[in-house]
Amino acid sequence: MSRGNDLWLKGTLSKPQGRGPFPAIVMLSGERGFFKPHDQWVDLFVQWGFVTLQLDLLRSRGLSSIYGDNNYNMILSPRDVAHDAYDAMIYLSGLPFVDETRVALIGWGFGGWATLYALDPSVYIQNRDRSFKSAIAFYPYCEQPKKGFNAPLLILHGELGDWYPASQCLKIEGKGSPNEISVKVYPGAPMSFDMPGLDQGEDGRRSPYQEAATADAIVLVKSFLEKYLK
Repeated sequence: MSRGNDLWLKGTLSKPQGRGPFPAIVMLSGERGFFKPHDQWVDLFVQWGFVTLQLDLLRSRGLSSIYGDNNYNMILSPRDVAHDAYDAMIYLSGLPFVDETRVALIGWGFGGWATLYALDPSVYIQNRDRSFKSAIAFYPYCEQPKKGFNAPLLILHGELGDWYPASQCLKIEGKGSPNEISVKVYPGAPMSFDMPGLDQGEDGRRSPYQEAATADAIVLVKSFLEKYLK
C-alpha cells in the first residue's frame, strides 16, 4: 500500500480458507503497535469468516511509538491514521477474495481514537470515496464535539480508563448521527481490558486483563459485525 511522500504502509494480512469473496476488517493498533494478544482477535475474526489487515502504523514510518522523546509529544496524529485506514480499505477492495462492499474498521486505544476520526464526515480525508460498512473502537479518546458518524459504531471501554475517559464516549452515544452509535462501558475494568498477558496499558499504567469483560466484548463484537457485514 502506498501514499504520497514515499510512505509505504505495511501490514499483516490473514484470511479464512476458500476463495471468498469475504468481508474484511482493517485493524488499527494502539500507541505502541500491536501486541501478541491482538492475535487472538485475528484468530476470532478469521474463524468468523473475515479477512483481516493489521495495519502497522508505526513500522511503516520507522517509529516504535506515536510519541517522540517526550511521552506527551505526539508525532503521529489520529487524523494521519484515519488516512491510513482508507488507504487500507482501498488496498483490500482490490483483492479478489475481498468483498469491497463489506469492509469494517476496528481500532484499539489510539487506533480507536483514529477510528472516530475516520468516521467523522467533518474530517477531511483525501481518499474518502466511500465509508466503512461499520466500525468498532476499543477504549478510544472521544473528543468533543463530534459532527456525527458516517457508519454504525460500537465503542467498548473500561470504566477505569482515565487516560482516555469512558465518560467522554458516553456523551456521543446515539447523538448526531443517522447511524447506530452504541457505547458499552465495563464497570471496574481498566484500559486494555481485553489484552491477556499485557499487564501494562498504553500509558504505562497497570491494566490487568478482565476475563468477564473480554468475554462479553467478544459476543458484542461478533454480533455487531454480523449485523452489518454478513
